[in-house]
Amino acid sequence: MVEREAGTGPYYRMVKPAADTARTARRLALEPPMHATLFENPWVPVVVLVALGAVLRTAGRRASRPRLVAASWAAYAAAVGLVGLAAAVNTDREQIAAHTKAMLVSAEAAASGGAANARARPFATFFTPQVVVQGPGGAVWDTTHAAGLTNKLRQHRVRGTSLRRVDIAPVPGNADAATTQMRVASRVGEGYPAPTTWEVGWLRTADGWRINRLRWLELRDQPPRPALYY
Repeated sequence: MVEREAGTGPYYRMVKPAADTARTARRLALEPPMHATLFENPWVPVVVLVALGAVLRTAGRRASRPRLVAASWAAYAAAVGLVGLAAAVNTDREQIAAHTKAMLVSAEAAASGGAANARARPFATFFTPQVVVQGPGGAVWDTTHAAGLTNKLRQHRVRGTSLRRVDIAPVPGNADAATTQMRVASRVGEGYPAPTTWEVGWLRTADGWRINRLRWLELRDQPPRPALYY
């Protein structure tokens, strides 16, 4: 199920582009909209099943109809089963949301020389062998790899990274690619946290979802200059 938090924590929102529904349903690992309802946010059908069970149970007892009571237990069982199924199934959108959060933890650890967080995975495991870095207009600023990105994090002394929001959308016509737009607050050196916005390209590989593109969209709500990256 998709994690949703209010307040200062991260907020995950699943975004469907304005393309036709039939084509969109074939993208992002062929997950139709029903999958999002059942596996990512099943609470509406769960509530419906519980309410149906309550109605059937009440009606069955008042009318002395054992079949209605038995049907109520079936509805309750279906609700419990749906919650268990949603917990067991990890959709592509959920994987990308989790990878995004874990990647930022690893980025902070990489920037500090790997001593920051014992939970952090190796930073390189989130990226393809080659990563394209773009400016806000889409111009290529750099073609690098995880080690190069680690050097940039250390060069700019990035500290205290926190995820504010991530939007996830499929790439039209490609079920093995997705795009996220994340809002991040990062402290550079000893300064105050600076909000940045990034577009992140994800590619499905044999080892799972990996980042192959980073596009820096905003710094403090303004387009960043190339000099800020270099």
